[in-house]
Amino acid sequence: MTQSSKALLDNNRIAIGIDIGGTKVSAARVIAAPTHPGQNAADCVQGFIKQPTPTNPEDFLATLTQMIQALSTLEGGAMEVVAVGIATAGIVDPVAGSILGSTGNIPFLRQISQLKTLLESKVSLPVTVENDANAAAYGEYKQGAGRGVSDLLMITLGTGVGGGIILNSQLVHGGHCAAAEVGHIAVSMSRERLCTCGKWGCWEAYASGTGLALTAQSLLRATPNATASRVMMGQNNILEVNTHQVIEAAEEGDPLALKILSVWHEHIATGLGSLINVLDPGVIVIGGGMAPFVNLERLTQLTNERAMLPPVDLRLAQLGNHAGLVGAAHLALEAAVVASRV
Repeated sequence: MTQSSKALLDNNRIAIGIDIGGTKVSAARVIAAPTHPGQNAADCVQGFIKQPTPTNPEDFLATLTQMIQALSTLEGGAMEVVAVGIATAGIVDPVAGSILGSTGNIPFLRQISQLKTLLESKVSLPVTVENDANAAAYGEYKQGAGRGVSDLLMITLGTGVGGGIILNSQLVHGGHCAAAEVGHIAVSMSRERLCTCGKWGCWEAYASGTGLALTAQSLLRATPNATASRVMMGQNNILEVNTHQVIEAAEEGDPLALKILSVWHEHIATGLGSLINVLDPGVIVIGGGMAPFVNLERLTQLTNERAMLPPVDLRLAQLGNHAGLVGAAHLALEAAVVASRV
């Protein structure tokens, strides 16, 4: 490592991380390494701010620029900001810093696909761009539940199912920058459930929050006197039953709701077992909005039954909504170190 690289790590360990979502943009300064081994990862996030996601390219770039400027001059910041990391939905080429495929929630990103170049011209800082699920996995790997391991699989359970893969301490991007689309492995040969990707039988259609609601509707239709279940409380139409109703009914001990959650755990374990047998990760981190409703002990048991090499080390994510921006900040700082060697 050159003297300048060492100085960058020792004296300027701050990068700005930005997480772009369909409804909001979150940003913060991130200390890229804890100041002591026992430091809580949450303490490494400073000046967290968020804004509604703009609806056009001009306002979007202006919002990101303003966030970066505000965090760069944050009062009380003891270290200089040296880089910016962006985590965004869609398919991303991290080398070029370009967005190859946008998300339906932010369609205008197609118009500013060269995000790295555009933003660097406005903020005079090096910028990296990464897929949001990859960035979240990297955040948990560096400062969260996966700290200290070299091989990690992160699964995010929410409206859909996302993922990030780290092997030999490196993010896996694949030949078309679209690796780790784990939600779209096939877990069923039937044409029972159509996925958002247009294919049938994807894991996402079963293991996501949306999949949980579909499982609930399926079991309600197959259950005599289903209207007596607390899952149907306040509902007359089975097709309108949602995830929140299932969770609330399960918390109250409703037998059908508990059965629905049990089947949901089996669906999650089905996909995890296949991924474990292919990737052999040292740790699997479970995150996303549905993670709090996962029974980790039960899921570990079910997953072990499907894995060729148990026991499986399943852990709940630690960084919450900060995972993406923490991971993006780490990637930005590491890219800045590499650039300083040239």
